[in-house]
Order: sequence, then structure tokens, then C-alpha cells
Amino acid sequence: GSAGFAASPDRPARSVGGDGAPVRVRVASPEHGARLVRDPETPPGLATVALAAVVEPAAGQVVWFVDGAPFRTVDRPYAARWPLKPGVHTFQARVPYTPYASRIVQVTVE
Repeated sequence: GSAGFAASPDRPARSVGGDGAPVRVRVASPEHGARLVRDPETPPGLATVALAAVVEPAAGQVVWFVDGAPFRTVDRPYAARWPLKPGVHTFQARVPYTPYASRIVQVTVE
């Protein structure tokens, strides 16, 4: 790695995203390429997958996008639950009003 270029932990808090410091957004759950199997015994409204994101430095909120459309805006810790629907779906976490977004994660629900 490039040890000399990492942001030092003693950076002032006011620099969060404000001075052009990059914000890293990562989808922690679900995992890219995951195959999720719906339990036929579970009522449709209760069959959900946890959405979790990591944002560094922390942002106030993220917007979860599912299949390219806004799904839910959440505060820290950026968690939400999405009702499982059969098919291939994409998930992305974005910091509102900024260009910062996670990679797109694709999952298959069976």
C-alpha cells in the first residue's frame, strides 16, 4: 500500500468532505454475487435482506438505491432492510448531494 498517503487520524473533523477529501462508501451487506434463497415458509413482508454500508469519513446520511432507483434514505449506521423479490437486483449506497457512491453490488434472489 501507499502508507504515506493515508489520511491521518488526527485530521480535524471539519475537513470531512469539506476540503475535497474523498469519502469512501462501501456496501458491507449484501455481498456482491450473493445468492439469496427465499424461505417459502416466511410471509413475503418478513423476508428481507439487511442493507449495511460503511462510509469513511462518516456522512450524515446515505441513500440506498435498489435496481437504480432510490429506495430509502437512512442515518448512521446506514442500515435498512429490503424485502426480497425474486430475480437479479443491484444495490448501491450514495451520499446525498455529493458524487460519492459505493460500487454497485449485484445479488440473485431465488
